Amino acid sequence: MIFRALGRQVKGSEAQVLFSIPPVAGEDEGRKRVSEQINTWLQAWCHRQNLGFFDLGSVYVAPGLLATEGVHLLQKGKRILAQELTRLIYRALN
Repeated sequence: MIFRALGRQVKGSEAQVLFSIPPVAGEDEGRKRVSEQINTWLQAWCHRQNLGFFDLGSVYVAPGLLATEGVHLLQKGKRILAQELTRLIYRALN
């Protein structure tokens, strides 16, 4: 899997790496389930490898944050994501 290869590339370096897969909302339950399974595996793998994992999780599939097709964040969702990423970067740098 690509995450393993990327993890090997950065492991042991001074780089700070963060992995995340955006959630999938909408009608396609199979696609949503696969996305959740990948995120569950990825989060556990990142923890074992001492790599960061940013959980976009269910907060971004809340009403008013994702567009109806369930792929793109609406303005409010983008604002919340930007605030979360800003906090994460601030903690990493301080």
